[in-house]
Amino acid sequence: MREQLEGFLAEGALTPEQFDQLRPDLLAACLSTLSPLLREGQILREQPFLMEAEQPGGFLLVQGKIDLLILRGREAVIVDYKFSAHSDEQLRALYAPQLDRYAEAVRRAGFEVKAAYLYTFGGNRLIPV
Repeated sequence: MREQLEGFLAEGALTPEQFDQLRPDLLAACLSTLSPLLREGQILREQPFLMEAEQPGGFLLVQGKIDLLILRGREAVIVDYKFSAHSDEQLRALYAPQLDRYAEAVRRAGFEVKAAYLYTFGGNRLIPV
């Protein structure tokens, strides 16, 4: 987990202030919250994807990186990490389109998306989307 967060810092996805706020107790809380999802699954971190999306007037190439993809056979669970104090409803409204794109990429790869979540470090919450 620490290595992934250092990667986020290097990519600019985390500010140095956010990185410094991630104390070991917060990381332990994150792992505790996510542990039921992680059991008996193949864990892929920062899984890149590239797909074509239709839009008015043509197609668009969409590139992204899924923070955490858990595979169990042909079933998949998506988790996207957020550093936010927003309410669950606000986070869903802000990030549902992003998770929809992730789910579409996973489906196109031949998997059934069983669930998609936002995990917020600020509140140690796993939010279904």
